[in-house]
Amino acid sequence: MLHVLVTDGQTKTTNNLEEGVATHFSVLMTEDYALDRAYAERIIPNTAYAHPHKLIQELLAIEPDAIVRLRKVQPNLGLVTADDFDKAGLHSVPAALIQELIKLIDYSHPSQPTQ
Repeated sequence: MLHVLVTDGQTKTTNNLEEGVATHFSVLMTEDYALDRAYAERIIPNTAYAHPHKLIQELLAIEPDAIVRLRKVQPNLGLVTADDFDKAGLHSVPAALIQELIKLIDYSHPSQPTQ
């Protein structure tokens, strides 16, 4: 669902930011509507989405409204750059976290950070 809102429909890959937000959204929806958070907690750790999800949790712990602020600067999360974090006023987010968030997701290595 989230990918419909934040992509151009042409791009075949995306960054950890977009996939992390999509995964976070799926956890919330599973918890709220299926009343089964355990499902997401069992499935995500064994997928390539575990690392992006962890990054989003870190980001939201630092700046709970970071996604809203970033989308005001760049509506397509797959195109967010380090400069966009600055433009969004997200100065408290560590540079290392930003760099991991804007890296392309590595779908070939479940639960491993990209190199």
